Parts: sequence; C-alpha cells; structure tokens
Amino acid sequence: MTIHPTPSRVRRHAFALAGAGALALAGPVLGQTASEIDALRTEMRLAREAYENRIAELEKRLAAVERAPASSSTGATTAPAIEQRVAALERTAKENSDALNEVFAPNFVAEGLPKDATRNLEFHGYLRAGYGVNQDSGGQQRITHPDGLFEIAPGRLGAEPDTYGELTLKYNFPAESGGPVFSVQSTFAYKYIGERSNYTTPGVGGVDNDGDGQIDQIRYDNGGDLLFREAFISASNVIATAPEVTFWAGQRFYDRHDIHIYDYYFLDMSGYGGGVEKIDLGPGKLAVAYLGGTEDDFPVENGNWLTKQAIDIRWSELPTFGGKGMLWVAPMYAKGGTGEGVNFDEEFGVAVGWVQFNTLAKGYNKASLQYGYGVASQFNTYISAINFQGTEVVGDAETWQFTDQFVWQFSDQFSLMAATIVNYGDSGVRYASGSDRLFVSGAIRPIYMFTKHVGLETEVGVDWSDDVRYDEREGSATLGKITLAAVVKPSGAFWSRPEIRAYVSYFRWMGEPAYYSPNGVDANDRASWNVGVQAETWW
Repeated sequence: MTIHPTPSRVRRHAFALAGAGALALAGPVLGQTASEIDALRTEMRLAREAYENRIAELEKRLAAVERAPASSSTGATTAPAIEQRVAALERTAKENSDALNEVFAPNFVAEGLPKDATRNLEFHGYLRAGYGVNQDSGGQQRITHPDGLFEIAPGRLGAEPDTYGELTLKYNFPAESGGPVFSVQSTFAYKYIGERSNYTTPGVGGVDNDGDGQIDQIRYDNGGDLLFREAFISASNVIATAPEVTFWAGQRFYDRHDIHIYDYYFLDMSGYGGGVEKIDLGPGKLAVAYLGGTEDDFPVENGNWLTKQAIDIRWSELPTFGGKGMLWVAPMYAKGGTGEGVNFDEEFGVAVGWVQFNTLAKGYNKASLQYGYGVASQFNTYISAINFQGTEVVGDAETWQFTDQFVWQFSDQFSLMAATIVNYGDSGVRYASGSDRLFVSGAIRPIYMFTKHVGLETEVGVDWSDDVRYDEREGSATLGKITLAAVVKPSGAFWSRPEIRAYVSYFRWMGEPAYYSPNGVDANDRASWNVGVQAETWW
C-alpha cells in the first residue's frame, strides 16, 4: 500500500532540517559575549525565516497534488515522486542533524553550576591559549603583512602567539508584571603583554625611585593586562506599545561585525555611551547610539584630553537582495588642542556602510561595503596615527573597504569558511613612499573529520599590497601562509567548540622592505615556520 505524505509530515521533517541548518548558519566570533550571542541568534532567525519560506512553498505544491484527482496514467507516478522528495528531505536532515545541533557547545560551564547560583544570571566567555616555537625553537612571534591591517595575519589559525580570555556576567533583574525588564552586563578580559606565547609567571624586579642606585621598591609583574571591556545596563518593555524597544547606557561591545578566520572586526563601534535599539520601522529595525572615547595619553589645553564622539545610526533587517541588509551611518567629531603629540584642533568625518547577510542551502554569505573620511576613516571610536604628524593628517584620511565571508557545511564530516578583504587606505600621513595603499587579503579554512571528534584543519591565506608606505622604495609586498592542524572537537560542525589543535604553519613573503624579518629570521630570509598547540572555545 502506498502512503501519501501529508503537509504536516513534510513540515515535521523539514523543520527538523531547518532547525539544524539554521544552527549551522550562525557565525560565532571571537569573544562570544552576550551581545555577540544575541547577534548570532538574529542570524539564526534570518536563516530560519528563509527555510520556512521554502517549506511553505513545498507544502503548497504537495497540497495541490493531493487535491488533484488521481488518474490511471499519472497516479502511479505522482505518489512515488512525492515520496522521493520527502525521502530527500529526510536524508538531508539526517546528514546534518548531529553535528549542527552543537553550534553553541559547550554549555558545560553554566550547566555545571547550582541552579540557585544561575537564577537570572547568564555566564558567557571566550578563551584561546597555547604555546608555539619558530624554526629556531625560539618563541613564536606574530607574523603580519608589513603594511596590512592591525595585527591581521593571512588567516589566524596557527598564527596567534597570545593568550586571551573573556568572562561575561549578565544579570536579569526580576521584573514586575507589565514593568520594565532591566539587565546589567559586565565583561572582564585578560591578555598577555608581548608577542610571544610563553607561559608567564610573576616576575620580580627592583625599582630605584630616587636615582641613588639603591633598590627602594620591589616590583611584581605578571606580564599581562586585566581589561574591563563591558559595563552597561539595558532596559526593555519600557514602552507598552513597543516592548521590544531597548534602552542602554554604559560601556559595551556595540553590534560588532567580524570575520572569524581573521579575527578582524571590520565594523566595531564599541565604546562608552548610550542609545536605543530595536525600534520597529515596518521594514527593518532602527538603532541609534551616542558613542565616544577619550585618549588619556594625549592631554590638550586647560587640563582636557583628546576626545572622539559619534552618532551611530543603524537600520537593520532590511529585506534586500534575497536576504537581510543593514545600512550604517555615523558622523563623528574629535576635539584636540595644542597638547604635545596632538596634530589638530578639531576634526569632523562621516562613515557609511552596508552589511548584507544571505542564507544559503547549507551555509551563509555575509558581505560589507564601507567608506569613511576624516576622524571617521577607521570605523571605530578611537583615533590612531595622530602622534607627531602634520596638522592635516586626520582631516585627509579616508578608507574604502569591502569584505566577504562564506560558510558552507557540506556534511557532518566536511565544512569550510572562506573570506576576502579589500582595503584602500589613505592615512593622510606623509610616509616615505606616500600616504595611500591598496591591501587585498584572502583566506580559506576547510575542515575534514576522520571520525566524529578527530579531524584535520587546513588554512591557506595570502596578503598583498601595492605599496609599503613606510619604505622609501615603491613596490608591492606579498605574505602567504599555510597551516595544517590536527584537531579534537565535539563534532564536525564548523562552529562547534572547544577545539584542541596541534599545528604547523609555514609563512613566505616577497617584495617586503629590507628590514622585514619577523619571527626570529635573518634579514635575508624569506620564510618562517611555527609549530605549536592551541586551545580555543566559547560558551
């Protein structure tokens, strides 16, 4: 007897596929704080909506077939065709189910705490740590392009010499019926100072306070920095007719966007300030924030310090180009003065950008296009390259940037992520060979699992620029890298963590300045090796 599938049966299997697929689409990033996880949930919701639309279309077709009268000529072929389509859905769901359900693993930290301790409390974090050596058994150092982006290697796998961790605590206050919902969030971080991934123990040194050659004070130095990254309060359900509208103030990671395999935040307006978000505009949501930062190393007149302020406006979740888009506009203002090292009195600038997110069958694509000039040329709340330069430096600066990242989960065993960065930057600084350069980078990280928990990661990347501005000669420079890493992880899902890695990385460069000799190599060498182990996780 032939069993005809019903729409409810298709819905059951298709939603199983949609749930698993949507988990695979979420793109965790470095430092998975609560705000980062909220962003991931938004991406998951967008992915789920795309799947639901596809499922609804399939159900309509099946319902039409069921309503149509069967005939002797077509009835024999219609039912098997439907069965085959349902079977295909079931097979796809089975292929993706186990690994993709572990996207947000591990939750073992929070789940292991007593219930009374976690009542209304969220606990999130990030950690990476390891040890590596170079080709001479010296300490592994960071290898970056001589005129690339800040601390960005051609792919981060096997190229991170530091230890870094974050702990985020978020407490949700009990709310009265119908009243506002308040929460407070704090993020603490630890980072080793320096470029070498050596295990650091507290060191002891003497301090000669009066210059008489005698030690007056014992100094303890553990070689690291304790950082206070977030401290803010938010409130929702304040407006009865729009309970989702959220107000906030303090210091926070503000809707950051990054490329994970680079650890590059291409849009990061994190800082101090306040704002309102999740305002429903019909098509999309509106968020407006006032953000700023103070550079305490640059005092100016009347006991003041250099400041930078911004109005950040974001219109997100716009239905565009078959996915969801976000329009970003941020006018910025910086107040300087006559202090030592400050090269301007006041400067203005505007940054604009578009971020596009598209759901694919087994992954996603996320692209961005940005432009900024003046004090808004760096897409963040701080100012760099201002020290002891001409007065026109900041005002002349501008940046064009394009990024694209692509994630695909082929199966429980095989996945990959690929990314591209194109950055044209004019710093305004009159370097030896000019103030502008074009920088292009590409990287890909495929992962293949031999068993459910043991696999091999490979990452290949290339950085290129048409000029190295700090060198008197003009000419391009290229840095390439390939990393092989044996990995132990919970599953074959690209985003599943924790990961334990044993890696070997090979770097090669050409066209670099004569002084470019990273990672302990001689000046005339053009290649270097790293060998090491590393752990990475978030929760």
